Amino acid sequence: MNANKGGRHEGLITTTDKCYNLGNGWNNEISSLEVPSGFGCIFYEDNDYNPNDKRLTVTGHYYVANLANAVGGIVFNIIISSYLCCN
Repeated sequence: MNANKGGRHEGLITTTDKCYNLGNGWNNEISSLEVPSGFGCIFYEDNDYNPNDKRLTVTGHYYVANLANAVGGIVFNIIISSYLCCN
């Protein structure tokens, strides 16, 4: 997905408390994201999340319009490879 919900996009169905690696051409390619109400997700730098990875935590019903904007000095649109969600 491009910044501000433009371009290619995909909704992900997930089981909570399970790590997923991004596939289908999404590894290191996410420009914006949204987490639905009632959930929180942690997005990790590497596949098979590592607690020592750079990570971005997004709480439910929150939309991040442009991951190219640095968060804590990290540009997340080129590094997200896996995620873990909980409710």
